[in-house]
Amino acid sequence: MMFLNAMLAGFVVLGAVPIIIHLLNKQRFRVVEWAAINFLLKALKKNSRRLQMRDLLLLILRTAAVILAALALARPTISPGHFSLLGAGGAINAVVVLDNSRSMGYREGTETRFTQAKAKAKGILDQLPKGSGVALVLMSDEAVTEISEPSHDLNFVTDAIDKAPLSDGGTSVVSGISKAWELLKKSEGAGEIYLITDLQANSWPAAEESTWKSLCTQLGAQSAVRLYLAEVGSSAAENVSVDVLAPVDPLVTSDADTSFTVQVRNHGLAPVDNVEVKLLVDDGAGGEMRAVASAAIDHLATVQEVVLQARFDHGGRYRIEARIGADHLDADNSRYLVCDVIDKLKVLIVDGSSEGGFSGGAGFIRAALAPGLAQPQEGVAGNLIDAEITTPSALADTPLDGYQAVILSDVDELSAGEADGLKAFVASGRALILFLGANVHPENYNAMLGERAAILPAKLATHPLEYPGQGDDHGTTFATTALTHPIVSFFADKDNLPFLVQPHFYQVYPLELAAAKDGSANPSSVVLHYADGKPALVERLVGSGTVLEFASSADRQWSDFPLRPAFLMLVRRTVQHAVLSRRMKPTVMVHDSLVDRLPARDADSRLDVLDPRGTTTKQTATLASDGRSAQVEVADTPFAGFWQIGQGPSAMRYATNGPAEESQLQSLDHAGVQARSTGLDWRYLAADADIGAQIEHARVGREIWPVLITLAIICLGLESFLAMHWAPKGA
Repeated sequence: MMFLNAMLAGFVVLGAVPIIIHLLNKQRFRVVEWAAINFLLKALKKNSRRLQMRDLLLLILRTAAVILAALALARPTISPGHFSLLGAGGAINAVVVLDNSRSMGYREGTETRFTQAKAKAKGILDQLPKGSGVALVLMSDEAVTEISEPSHDLNFVTDAIDKAPLSDGGTSVVSGISKAWELLKKSEGAGEIYLITDLQANSWPAAEESTWKSLCTQLGAQSAVRLYLAEVGSSAAENVSVDVLAPVDPLVTSDADTSFTVQVRNHGLAPVDNVEVKLLVDDGAGGEMRAVASAAIDHLATVQEVVLQARFDHGGRYRIEARIGADHLDADNSRYLVCDVIDKLKVLIVDGSSEGGFSGGAGFIRAALAPGLAQPQEGVAGNLIDAEITTPSALADTPLDGYQAVILSDVDELSAGEADGLKAFVASGRALILFLGANVHPENYNAMLGERAAILPAKLATHPLEYPGQGDDHGTTFATTALTHPIVSFFADKDNLPFLVQPHFYQVYPLELAAAKDGSANPSSVVLHYADGKPALVERLVGSGTVLEFASSADRQWSDFPLRPAFLMLVRRTVQHAVLSRRMKPTVMVHDSLVDRLPARDADSRLDVLDPRGTTTKQTATLASDGRSAQVEVADTPFAGFWQIGQGPSAMRYATNGPAEESQLQSLDHAGVQARSTGLDWRYLAADADIGAQIEHARVGREIWPVLITLAIICLGLESFLAMHWAPKGA
């Protein structure tokens, strides 16, 4: 309970006046003993209790009438669950949490939900008591403090609300309310948090989520903090989105058509007909986007994938977009991709076998990587990977800058210079792949690549291990469990798994993973095991590059692996992973950072950063920790679309996408919100009602002065009636 006119509540002390008068009247008479009256007193004594009860009842009615009238003048209110003797007119500290996530861009009529939310936020400012301060938090999947301390300049707050941008991020109620509570904890006095959102179900965590549960407990214990939930938008919302855009093969070249998978989802209850999907690409130099392929989905019930093809004229970094027609939420009608197209992926194979060709294993490796024609012919697709074979003696004199990967096949030993050269090659972002064999000197590998260069994924045993057996029982096979690494995850599918168990290995080198130094994370990990648990393929990350080590050979002397389809699959996927996985990905999610590497001479230079909405900012390049390069970083990317760092031909382009779950627009009702926020007492501000009246009612509760006045009148009327009825006859 609270009083709107708290000072007038002090008039309840007037209720003591009838009691004082009664007590004074009792003291006015002096008792005089008179023998003749004793007989009469004995007669009256029988009725004394009844007379005292009458007097007491009349006294109570008079006192109650005065107290009830005084309380009515103070205008008491009742708000369920909250009792206070303080007035409601004092200044408060308020935090407006404005949901600016992607779903708030949903159009209803001529306005978006975000426009409605801004209008509601400004309406809230009009209802704050005089002298109140307001802070502003923008809430997406990350909360951003626009006004960090409650400002008493409400015009400044209004201007900040008008300028607030709609982001392409997801929604996190936890981040928004946490940020608001951090701001209120720094302030003194009563506080109010206004959360303005579309009540999207995905944005609310489960009630038992630890961080949210702890926050609810803290806020629930704060009697001086009120929580208001202002909802915008309707509960029913139809929407179609583009959720996925990805190349079918991660290795995209200019030699052949590239297929792209586009996944389109209908989030509504009713099917949608005639959904057109377009694929747009630029010229690889940041030029105008043009449509290169399209497809129509006749009847979209839930989810459907289409495959669209594009052909690239030359290598470069291309912008690619999948787009559908407009609907109520335009932000998720496109998906963006920046793809590095390679003219040729060049791989150098070092053949350590004296026999050479297929007998030494290098021929099998080259056939797996480049199964097409070595010389292009008209109408026939060429090789996507340009694989060259050289000898160990020529390795030291071969410039490696033009290759993305080097494969050592049964090379006997390496010099110190070669080991140092391979280390620099890998650290610069390239790949080294090792196939062992009968010619390998394990002591040399352990010394040169292990101890000196520190790039060997696993130490070799002094001698290979031979598996006994005859016929189909001869040797061991690959294990079919724990196929989680990107190289082997392809085989986890039940249709591809049989290929993995076909090869048999007769001899392998036992491998001991490289140990971590100084308590750091282990630099090596096992990609694939043999059936007996021994490592078959080990990976080590070195700088920006990758080293992969097979425990067996690529020839037929140690296994039948080169004769099996799994050999082609594994070798090709190993090269693609080693070359592509460590490169800085040009396509990221909203709010991820963008990093562009530059020559060290460009440190301290100022570069233009162009965001998808056409705004250009400046960013300073800083010298990297290794001192050999510089980098420029965009720490936050709140908008989906294409970003650009720098200008001209050397500019780097990136793509950002919003979370697909943000397109799911189903909302919670009040009961659902309360179920997920145990311990919080939300005051709901409905979307279709006057916000001023709702806030006033939510803040002060229901006024009960009419009831008190009525009771006071009843008390006075009853007192008058009883006084006249009980008065002596003829008085």
